Amino acid sequence: LGEWTVATTTSDETTLEYEIRNLESGQKYNVQVYGLTVGDVQSQEATQTEATVKPQITADLDEADGTSTNKVVITYGEEDSDAGVFDNYVFTIDSDPVDRKEKERGDSDRVVTFDENIEAGHHYTVTAYTESGDEESETKDLSVTTKPLKVTVVTATPLSGYEVKLTWTPDPGSIQDSYDVRYQGKYQDTTLSRYETTSDTMTTFSVLLPGEEYTYEVVAISRDQRSKTTEETAVQFPLPPSTVSIDTDETTTSRLTVQWTPTTETYVEQWRVEYQV
Repeated sequence: LGEWTVATTTSDETTLEYEIRNLESGQKYNVQVYGLTVGDVQSQEATQTEATVKPQITADLDEADGTSTNKVVITYGEEDSDAGVFDNYVFTIDSDPVDRKEKERGDSDRVVTFDENIEAGHHYTVTAYTESGDEESETKDLSVTTKPLKVTVVTATPLSGYEVKLTWTPDPGSIQDSYDVRYQGKYQDTTLSRYETTSDTMTTFSVLLPGEEYTYEVVAISRDQRSKTTEETAVQFPLPPSTVSIDTDETTTSRLTVQWTPTTETYVEQWRVEYQV
């Protein structure tokens, strides 16, 4: 008769239970219980019920290349050979049920797209589970971050020959954790892509080459996602000559010869000489 155990006992009723093992996950079973007596004489009728074994989910979730500022795209893999049976996959994003997929799908169609009310730079949790009748499997989660929108305006304001102040305006429709700010000179100070990361919307660089033209790039960052680049170009103030003198030997009644020594730490394309009475 198997191994029966007492589940509950009240003043007028005792409930017995029996554990049926090695069933297929997600399968619906019809369970019948007969009474047996001496000589295995069985009751003429059985008391029966239906039950569905809890399904399981074995497919792995992965982020797809199509994830962007306003869309989350994931893929889900093939089931294991012992995945059992189930009716549907259910996919939710931040606990909001969005999509159901029948089990029988080809590889090319194992893609789920969320494109409603998706915010740029937002951190989402995609959850998947399977359904079999009214039963649900355990869940599998995948964290996905959408790309932030690029900053709308970058302003570069030279403060001196060596220093510049950068400010930028984030897009109000985007969430970002920080910003990468890069700069590179055009003519002499051409060291590649020096940068800093900041959570502010301004920064100051103070080791620039006077007179150089610099390109500044600002990228918004949300976790591992980067926005497109916003650029601004500005020219630093050049430095004046370190000395200026008059060549007295060349001075005449109508002419002066001006001489100067250029400052070494500056980039100058040409010089302008002014004079007045």
